[in-house]
Amino acid sequence: MEKAMSPKGPRTYEEARQTFAQFVTAMFPVGSDAKDAISRMTNAGFRTEGATALNKAELVWSRNAGPCLERYFVVVGQSADGKIADIAGQLYPACL
Repeated sequence: MEKAMSPKGPRTYEEARQTFAQFVTAMFPVGSDAKDAISRMTNAGFRTEGATALNKAELVWSRNAGPCLERYFVVVGQSADGKIADIAGQLYPACL
């Protein structure tokens, strides 16, 4: 019997959105150092887009993928002690 091939990564943008959101929360869990997380993301190519609210930072990374533009956003909420209070990642594709 032939073994079924499984994809190495997400095959649809809906799967990619879920995978990215899960990846962000796994890499930068609530309670970890917010400044370190932001530094690591900017070192990986994310740009800071400013604050969306008090103690929140928004970061974005964009790339062209064939006929699509992919924009990856991360919003980091920071507590008074400099820890991540909340974090969310979102992928926004725009295809021709």
